[in-house]
Amino acid sequence: MEDESGDEMDDAQKEKILPSQLRIDPNSCPQLRHVLDVLPTRSFMDSLVKNLFDNANFHYYISYPSSFLDDYRDWWTDRISGDPIKLQWACLLTVICACSAQYLSTELQGKLEHELGEKTQTLTERYHRVSCELYSIIPPGRTRFMECWYSLSAAIREAQKIGIHQEASMLDISDFEREMYRRVWCVLDTWDWQMPALLLRPLMIDRACCKVGLPELTLEGTTPSPLLHLKLQSELIRKLFNRFGPTRNVVESVDIQEYQKMLEDWMMKFPPIFDLDNPDYSQDTLCPWIPLHRHYIHTMGYSMILDPLRVRSATSIDTKTASKTEVQIRTDGIDYVLKLMAVLRGFFNHVWPRDAKFHFVIFSIFDTSALYSSILVHDEDGSVPKRQEMVDSFDMAMDMIKHLRTIAPNFQLYYKILHRLRLKVRGKVSMNPEVTEPPRKCLRNTVSKSISLLPDICAAPSTIPTCYSQSPAVGTHNEEYTASVARLSNVGLGP
Repeated sequence: MEDESGDEMDDAQKEKILPSQLRIDPNSCPQLRHVLDVLPTRSFMDSLVKNLFDNANFHYYISYPSSFLDDYRDWWTDRISGDPIKLQWACLLTVICACSAQYLSTELQGKLEHELGEKTQTLTERYHRVSCELYSIIPPGRTRFMECWYSLSAAIREAQKIGIHQEASMLDISDFEREMYRRVWCVLDTWDWQMPALLLRPLMIDRACCKVGLPELTLEGTTPSPLLHLKLQSELIRKLFNRFGPTRNVVESVDIQEYQKMLEDWMMKFPPIFDLDNPDYSQDTLCPWIPLHRHYIHTMGYSMILDPLRVRSATSIDTKTASKTEVQIRTDGIDYVLKLMAVLRGFFNHVWPRDAKFHFVIFSIFDTSALYSSILVHDEDGSVPKRQEMVDSFDMAMDMIKHLRTIAPNFQLYYKILHRLRLKVRGKVSMNPEVTEPPRKCLRNTVSKSISLLPDICAAPSTIPTCYSQSPAVGTHNEEYTASVARLSNVGLGP
């Protein structure tokens, strides 16, 4: 193998070289040649890349724009001059074009479809397909959560091989490289905590063996940084792990309440732009990623606080013999699940219709709806409070999914699943008298029946450019995800 200067490299040099530095002549690689033939012309690719960084990249901020655009210009220079092309970078660019094509404005979508003569969904599928031919470890863009989990595992192992998780072993790197490594680990850290929670799988990172600082977030020269929301989450994850280990260890009542208090304190200390009750909107136009991140961190906060409360909330208890602590934990869990669906409605309104297929929002809607069903079905003695509010909130979830049917036909299946669960809880509210026990006030905001059913989605479109996850769209879920949704929706009830 040769380095970029054409000189032969010894084994030590090969070990240090990054995969993105591998260059190949397109004429000697049919897969790369095919990718170059499939990708759009410079003007259309510029539009796709700009669209990514104007909108889509803000969700996890996984690509640092300045460095990416420098590499993008160099890549085009190499391509125009006929020099060997960076193989892995060409694959990355292909995936970026595919993802960007999923989240276009109406105007840009119309322009691309008119000029290229094909639907953008067809284009994104083709770009993903040729990227797979070029780089086999990249899965098709179909939101296959299991494949996503395996890909995340591969990314974590690669980061550990480089030594990103142990800063002490990387003393000879620049401040810029250190910051980039910290940002990468911050993203992997949050994904590793979130993905196992979605898939009911173990954590892949042994945080007891990790010693890496949090990113400084000063490179962009803007405040707040587009990565602030993930830094806050990663900081919380480290505290939770140091105290409890994995969330599955939080099972005793005293631990659940301590965990709950840690999450409440964390949410109460959000910076002004993310404040739960009275957020600062003054920078929303200047920094278009702030509204998305505000919705994200509110949703993530309530979702995380529910993790150890889910089983307790859906467990039938005898209020006459149960301890006050048990009753309070269940009551708190119900309050939080109502708050979660309320913030999910705001999140959905924000991403509708452009980014409405964002997987995290959709999965959270299903997860929360399934929890409603489980709580109500297992309410054997009618002691569960706020049953009518949960039913109203369930109907709100169905309304959101009903709107999604206009975007992707597959959502018809998901609507049917929710409708089936809704039928299972029919009569539960009418069969049992409403419980009026006053719940403990969770945080500062409240959810009541008066705001359970929010206005129609179409009446509240997002006014600020929105973003999406690095994961591809959920509009093309395959059988694996359908099965996972079925498992999620299964609350021990027959057909």
